[in-house]
Amino acid sequence: MAAKATDRTRTKFLLDEKDIPTKWYNIQADLKTPAPPVLHPGTQQPIGPQDLAPLFPMELIRRSVAEAKTVPGAGLASGAGTDHLEPGPRVSTRA
Repeated sequence: MAAKATDRTRTKFLLDEKDIPTKWYNIQADLKTPAPPVLHPGTQQPIGPQDLAPLFPMELIRRSVAEAKTVPGAGLASGAGTDHLEPGPRVSTRA
């Protein structure tokens, strides 16, 4: 018999439509010093949108480099197939 998952061990949460976030918290806005840029593995230079474009939709790239404290999340869970690609620095935390 499998052990029942508790809130501390559960990793999958199914949300009703009304509970899906409409914006994301951007942790970069609250850092005292900015995180170092992500480096391109081939050139060792900071990556830019053109490096990410073959991998991610431009709207997702725009959200990931936003400097605002909250980032609009409209369409993230719309079934467009990009919700699983949501990169940091936005975080969802467990209490």
